[in-house]
Amino acid sequence: GAKVTMRALGADGAASSGAPSGVPEQTKEMVAGGQYLSDSVAEVTFAVGAADSVAIEVAWPGGARSRVEGGVNRVYEMAAPGVAGSDEETVASRARP
Repeated sequence: GAKVTMRALGADGAASSGAPSGVPEQTKEMVAGGQYLSDSVAEVTFAVGAADSVAIEVAWPGGARSRVEGGVNRVYEMAAPGVAGSDEETVASRARP
């Protein structure tokens, strides 16, 4: 299978905020490059409107999947199983500055 990098390159992320909010599911792929002589920031942003919660699912290269549900206006840091010496996925959450 594909190797998961520390920057999650090639991972597909999807966010949904539930039916009442009226915000459709959004998907984004983690990519690198796109800047002249520099690199992209390793983060993906989703807009969920007036929703008060969000579900985020990541499909990692190699087939593993991670899912987290929580509040909005937060930063979720996710690592796939096997990255940074972990046998399980890692999820950290903090308020958005």
